[in-house]
Amino acid sequence: MNIKLKLIFVGLIFMVGACKSMRETPQQQYIETMDGFVDKVSDNYKNYTEQDWQEADSTFSNLLNNEESKQLSDSDRTHLNAAIAKYESLKIKQGIKSFKQTLKDGIEISKGIIDNLLSDSTDKN
Repeated sequence: MNIKLKLIFVGLIFMVGACKSMRETPQQQYIETMDGFVDKVSDNYKNYTEQDWQEADSTFSNLLNNEESKQLSDSDRTHLNAAIAKYESLKIKQGIKSFKQTLKDGIEISKGIIDNLLSDSTDKN
């Protein structure tokens, strides 16, 4: 009897979940897809390569141009704008990180050049 109750309970949970997903509008599904995408980028952006960013930008562009994005309620539009802002801020953060690394590399190279120039000028004296 105990096993039957557990099976019925599990079955009810699945039915409730199935009914919930059937009630979602395409716009709600769109928002959930966008949120999932932005969350994935947020979790992984620090390790993204240039190729990863190109793929993410392509996916992001496709999501923004989705037909459902044109049929959002005001509250869904506000939610979408927050997701867009989060994605763009992640790109900016990564760009700043990349710029800082480029700047550090440039400074190290410049130091090497100066050291070589100084050592060459002292060798000739």
